[in-house]
Amino acid sequence: MKPPGGNMGKEQCRQVEFEGALIEYRLIRKPVKNINLRIKQEQDVVVSANERVSAVRVDAFVLSKGPWILKILARLQCQPVLPPMPAKMTKDEKRACSQSFQAVLDRMIPHFEPFGVTMPALKIRCMKSRWGSCAYKQGAITLNSRLLQAPEACLEYVVAHELAHFIHPDHSSHFYSLLSHVMPDYKARKKLLESQGRML
Repeated sequence: MKPPGGNMGKEQCRQVEFEGALIEYRLIRKPVKNINLRIKQEQDVVVSANERVSAVRVDAFVLSKGPWILKILARLQCQPVLPPMPAKMTKDEKRACSQSFQAVLDRMIPHFEPFGVTMPALKIRCMKSRWGSCAYKQGAITLNSRLLQAPEACLEYVVAHELAHFIHPDHSSHFYSLLSHVMPDYKARKKLLESQGRML
């Protein structure tokens, strides 16, 4: 027989599948009455529950919150935590930025042409909370000028991410399946951007 509270504070990593999307979360055992769920800024899903609540029941609870969880995760993915905006770019910096970004776009577009994607218009802005955005109806993508200081692997990831939105303008399982097809290591690149982004 285990002593009371023997599992309290223990942490377990679990995952459930909701409509084709994999939701990973951390289950922490606490002396609480209800099952509590929160999503941190770094897209970390944390669930706390009493040790008397079975893991199967917790999984069911997470699944019941599936639409909300995916909505919040998608929003956080598009809103990275960035440092204060730098001073206005010089003409030379703008030119270098434009040339560098266009070169990556030229290199990435062939991967999407088989899916009917054509060369989009490229816009560059210094943005507070996004690395990039896609105006698929206007045939344009906007990239954050701060990416000029990021590793090229990160820039390629953002470009691929935005190009994929011309086919799937959402963050569904189909979107990530396509992104994985054209860039199998996109998760590693995304993590690199998340770790480097605060310093750009």
